[in-house]
Amino acid sequence: MRRSHTAVATALVGGAIVALGLALAQQEDVHAIEALPERIVAAVDARDAEAMARLYTEDALRFEAGGQVTEGRQAVAQLYQAAFEQPPAQVFIVASETVVHNDSGYQIGTYSVADEDGETLIQGYYLLVLNRVDGEWLIHRQINNMVLPEMPALEGENDGM
Repeated sequence: MRRSHTAVATALVGGAIVALGLALAQQEDVHAIEALPERIVAAVDARDAEAMARLYTEDALRFEAGGQVTEGRQAVAQLYQAAFEQPPAQVFIVASETVVHNDSGYQIGTYSVADEDGETLIQGYYLLVLNRVDGEWLIHRQINNMVLPEMPALEGENDGM
């Protein structure tokens, strides 16, 4: 009897250690993904299109609020290079949820872009689908939307029509 209790206890302790190890590894992955907004802001501040592109997988897709789709890491570099030819802007990103499942994950949050005087130019929400590639978390799919300014009501609107 003593032997079976020892085997059960060993199995339980071993299982707990494995579960703890997996939880810690997943927490490290979440932290790595949560660092992405900082890396994005640093690349934007440096106006470094190549650094931005390195945050994406080779076959990345970006879906923009205006309907544009950017395909592939090189196209992402070109997109940012064109953006960096415009006057400098400040980018703010706030992640609100990060989820990891094995070698994929996602992050959702908000973003805003302000001019040099701090005046907000655009703001919206984003969804990043991420893949772990060679141990690094990269953006595989990105969807951005944009919060549009509230439009004034037209005369006669809401008159029971």
